[in-house]
Amino acid sequence: MTTSVFSRPSMMTSAVYVTIFATMGALGPYWPLWLAEWGLTPEQVGFYTSLSVLSRILGGFVIPILADKFDSRRLVLAISCVVSAALVAGHLLIQTQFLLLMATLVLGSASAGIGPLAEALGSAAARVHKFPYAQARALGSVGFLLTNLAVGALIPLAGVNIIVAWAVVFYLVAAALSMYHPGGGRVKGQMPLRLKDLKWLMSHRIFLLFLAASGCLMGSHGVYFAFSSLHWKALGISEPTIGALWATMVLAEIILLFFLGPWIGRKLGIVGGLAVASIGAVLRWGWMMFDPTGGVLWGLQALHAATFAIGHLSIIGFLAAGIPDRMEATAQGAVMGFMGSLAMAVAIGLAGLVYEALGGFTYSIGVAFALAGLVAVYFLNRMWNRTELDGQDA
Repeated sequence: MTTSVFSRPSMMTSAVYVTIFATMGALGPYWPLWLAEWGLTPEQVGFYTSLSVLSRILGGFVIPILADKFDSRRLVLAISCVVSAALVAGHLLIQTQFLLLMATLVLGSASAGIGPLAEALGSAAARVHKFPYAQARALGSVGFLLTNLAVGALIPLAGVNIIVAWAVVFYLVAAALSMYHPGGGRVKGQMPLRLKDLKWLMSHRIFLLFLAASGCLMGSHGVYFAFSSLHWKALGISEPTIGALWATMVLAEIILLFFLGPWIGRKLGIVGGLAVASIGAVLRWGWMMFDPTGGVLWGLQALHAATFAIGHLSIIGFLAAGIPDRMEATAQGAVMGFMGSLAMAVAIGLAGLVYEALGGFTYSIGVAFALAGLVAVYFLNRMWNRTELDGQDA
């Protein structure tokens, strides 16, 4: 029997999401502005952002593996949040580009395990306590939305260092809440992760196809995440409006997850959802190439409900259906920390090289990634039978 989204386990899960997304809502859209204020050129902002994403590959993969190995997902998540808070605060002391580069790399790696671990704990909590994952995840996204609005409004009043202060506070709150996450504890008493389990997972043909499909979909958002705020500002759009544009994106995500999430999962299925998300990304980034304004721009922001929310539900659905519970954090790390970060780093790096010359046409990189993901989805649909992976294809 399914319990209410307002049950205690569901609300505790949402609270962890809220605090983690509050840090992402400050650092994601506004960190390029902090880097530019520090003194970096647009090309350097793209380079540093790309390196930050690239540095997430190691931490995003290894940290969840360690959490599964030692069966300590809550503790590892809390430690990651505390370390990330200290590293973000340390940026206020940086005086040279070399130290800024080092801090970028270390912060990217140290914070990379937070997302995969939060998702593994959230998915486990939903299964064990039988509440709807999509709705709990939607409530958590409210933290991102409110941060978009608040930080966007505060930057003109308090300066870009408000981004640092906001992220530090919410990282620390997230650390405290993580220790009480209802998705923690031993995973059904199963054996912790072994090296041969990792080798099996990372050589399984179906999982590799899924990595390609999900990674390309996430990577297609790289140009948007790294350059949209700077590009909109260059087009004359104010910081509060930029914050509202990001908030519209997240509001569309919340509405879909909360009201349509379970229905979408049943109607589209996992592979169908990945296909819809990839097609939506082709349309979204293809239109963004032409610097749309007015209602069209706001509508494209709402399309995030397809390109991200539907894709995310499909990714979580695949991991729940195809991956043993005791390996879920590891699989999340492979998807979000390894492949997603690698694809996004490549996309952002390419964008940094061509942005000055191409402007809005830089979004063509996102189109190419989305099309590649769609090809992977096609082959995944042909090979996977929608059940937990076995050793036959390993």
